[in-house]
Amino acid sequence: MFAPARRLSPVQALARRWLSTEATSTTRPILYHYFQKHVPYHKGLELQEALVSRRSAAKTVIQAHEEDCTQLSPEELDKQKALATEDVILLLQHEPVYTTGRRDTDPEVLKVEKERLTAIGAEYVATQRGGQTTYHGPGQLVGYPILDTSLMNMSTRQYVEAIASCLEKLVMEKYQIPLQIPPPHVGIYPSSTTKIASIGIQIRHRITSHGFALNVTDDVKYWFDQIIACGAPDIKATSIESELRKSGKAPSRRYEVEDVVPSTIAQLEQTFKRDIIPVEKESNPELYRILTEAVA
Repeated sequence: MFAPARRLSPVQALARRWLSTEATSTTRPILYHYFQKHVPYHKGLELQEALVSRRSAAKTVIQAHEEDCTQLSPEELDKQKALATEDVILLLQHEPVYTTGRRDTDPEVLKVEKERLTAIGAEYVATQRGGQTTYHGPGQLVGYPILDTSLMNMSTRQYVEAIASCLEKLVMEKYQIPLQIPPPHVGIYPSSTTKIASIGIQIRHRITSHGFALNVTDDVKYWFDQIIACGAPDIKATSIESELRKSGKAPSRRYEVEDVVPSTIAQLEQTFKRDIIPVEKESNPELYRILTEAVA
C-alpha cells in the first residue's frame, strides 16, 4: 500500500516547470460528480481508466511540444494543460460487487470465491488496487479521486494518510462517532473489531484511482458477512447508521447515502485545502458528457 516518493519522470518534470509559473492544479478547484443511479462496478472502473488515460495523454502531448517534437497552437496548448491538471472526484454507490486486490493471488481460492459470491447475486471482480477482498454496494458511499500526486507534492504514503485523515475527521467531527486511533489496519475503525470505511488505491504515473468506501447504512452488513473483509477475520463491518443507533444518537429520519455527500465534500475541501465544485454541463461540457455517458 505504502511506497516512498519516486523521482519525477521527464513528463512530470516538464509539467512541474510550466505549472510553476501558471495557474496550477493545486489552485484550480477540484471537480466532483455524484451519480444518482447505482453504478455497475465495471462501468466505474472503465470511467476511472478513461479519466486517468485522458490526463496521461495530455501530459504526453505537452512533453512532445516542450521537446519541439510537435508544435501546438497557444489555444491547443492551453487545452492540454487544462486536461493535464483536471482533478476529479467521483462519488457513487455501486451495485453489489466483491472486488479483490493485488494481495489476493491464489487462483483456486479466487475461483471458488467467485462461484460462491456470484451465486448470492453480486459481481466478483479482480482489480489492481491495494488491499484484499472487500465489498461495495448500496448503502455505501464510494469515492474515486482522480488526482495528480506529483502536482500536490505528495508521496503515495502521504496521499493515503490524507484520505484516512479526511475520513477520520468526517466520522468523528460530523457524526460524533469515536474511533480506534491508531487503527489496527489501514481503514477507519470505531473499535478494534469494527470497520466503518476502507481505503484501497492505485497510482499510475502519479495519477490516483480507486479510493475509499464509507459505510453509511446497515444495508451493507449482510454482504460483508459473506466474506473475511480485507483478510481480517476478527473485523466486522459497521456503518454510520449502526454506530449512531448504538450511541443513542440516531436521527429521527434514517440517513441515506445522499445525505453524507455534502459533508464528505466539505471535509475533502479541508483536507486538500482546495474548493471542490460540481461538474457543470455549461462550464465543462466535454467532461460532463464523459461522466453521464459512462453510466447511461
